[in-house]
Amino acid sequence: MQLFGRNYPTPLASRLHGGFASRLLIMSAQAMRARKHRRALTLCFMSFASTSLLLLAVHVASPSSSEVYALSECDTHTSHPLLRRPCSALVKAKMSHVPLPTGRERKRFMYSCYEHDVSRGQLIENPAIPAHHGAVLPRHPGSSEMRLRVLTFNVHFFRAGFSDEELRDSFEEVVAVLATLNADICFLQEVPMSLVSPTQARLGALGYNYSVAAGSADVHTLPATHPRFSNERLHVMLLSKLPLRQATAVPMLDGNAAFADVHLPAAMTGAEEDLSVMAYSVHLSVRCKPAKRQREIASVLAHAKHMIKRQTGQLAHGKSPLVLIAGDMNQPNANDYPAAEWQVIKDDMAEAGLSPTDGVMPMLRSAGFTPSFEIALNRRPLPASTAWNGAVVDYCYVRRAQPASKTNLEVEASYVYYTTASDHLPIVTDFVVSPNVNRSTSRRP
Repeated sequence: MQLFGRNYPTPLASRLHGGFASRLLIMSAQAMRARKHRRALTLCFMSFASTSLLLLAVHVASPSSSEVYALSECDTHTSHPLLRRPCSALVKAKMSHVPLPTGRERKRFMYSCYEHDVSRGQLIENPAIPAHHGAVLPRHPGSSEMRLRVLTFNVHFFRAGFSDEELRDSFEEVVAVLATLNADICFLQEVPMSLVSPTQARLGALGYNYSVAAGSADVHTLPATHPRFSNERLHVMLLSKLPLRQATAVPMLDGNAAFADVHLPAAMTGAEEDLSVMAYSVHLSVRCKPAKRQREIASVLAHAKHMIKRQTGQLAHGKSPLVLIAGDMNQPNANDYPAAEWQVIKDDMAEAGLSPTDGVMPMLRSAGFTPSFEIALNRRPLPASTAWNGAVVDYCYVRRAQPASKTNLEVEASYVYYTTASDHLPIVTDFVVSPNVNRSTSRRP
């Protein structure tokens, strides 16, 4: 972020606490002793006041030990319980009613808040994500339960930064994140067309030998002025370490979702029968009328309905498969926030001329899909945000396999992994392959 003609390193909390305000005070005192440059002195004090307000905003956004994931429910207007957790730094700054910068400086301030959230998450959240050894192995020696891990990640065309301000090439950073999390199935968004093949090759070295890519909506085409990817359409990808029965692009108006039918052979998982996971990587349109996103997701749901009907007849015992729709939905939802936080986000969208709801989440729920955080056996707080805009816009929606057979796939836990490799955060969801017993006593309401 540039303040008063100078660039300062990130994160914002560090740079402001690092003595900048003190230097302004020293400059002011020197000017007073000299009794010169009165206009400069006035400007200096004005700058100090402005900086102090920014400092207050970020300081207010800093978490205290009492805020960190106390396992108690919030007072909330939502339809499902929320666990306490710190809100995003940007939302908390706005809740403090301190005037924030405008124009490009506001975007830089937003990104500094995102960096603050990432720094906190790297200390608190990332260590909570268990190591994953692949769907073919049990998590613990002697365990009969197998784990399946999926991950969705908007990679921001492998450029760290925000909006149209790119800080560095992050291709290898993204690869390192994927290697660390070691998901069995990866849903990626915002992969430039020219990097689809290099991404397949690079991740193939990590064991992702099966993949499908599809061009996203017209709005996800980079401008002609982009220095690296001029006029390139961004793609969604689905990469798997497990074999695919089928893979294709699913049309969504002027773009596509990437679909794959992932095969989990019993010999690989240790389950009593073969399992199937139908997976869709999606990137819905941005800054559009709600009707467009509704039509996009309706196309995916229609395809899923057809595939479920077909698969149900093929699988043993008439069991329908697990279905996942994951990616960047480009819309926060009131259901994910305490009322005070949602009011700030809602006001922000109104200021930008955007609808507070696009109707996509209700459509998915009506079709039997639920966000992974809501149905995890291991109950964890929903994230405060998944992107640099301070809101949750990335989801893994789950339609449970129908319990008509001896084994089942249940959501064990969902996590957010904190990194600045992109302007979005990866969402990790772990499934447990277990005997089909009634687990309603341990499941979230």
